[in-house]
Amino acid sequence: MAVFVVLADVSPKPGCQMDPSIKGAVVRCYVPAGDEDTALDLLRSAFDRDLLKLDKVEWCVNFESTEWENPDNEEALKCVRQAEKSGEVVYGETHGWTDDER
Repeated sequence: MAVFVVLADVSPKPGCQMDPSIKGAVVRCYVPAGDEDTALDLLRSAFDRDLLKLDKVEWCVNFESTEWENPDNEEALKCVRQAEKSGEVVYGETHGWTDDER
């Protein structure tokens, strides 16, 4: 099974555990799946569970076929291994913003 890397824009729904001052975020997600469509479905389910609204998918690519992804990025490699081992969506690097920052 592959791990897909997805860069997505999200915003918090009521009850979300995100800091209330954060109005939205870009999050890099690691999704174990057989294909891109399944990866996006699994990501949507994870976001629904975590009370995050998917605003936009910037890109979704198979980690193994990504030439521009930094192959020495320890955080990314840790997230890929965690996604492979757990079979679950793993949230990686996240950059949030407030109304004033967007």
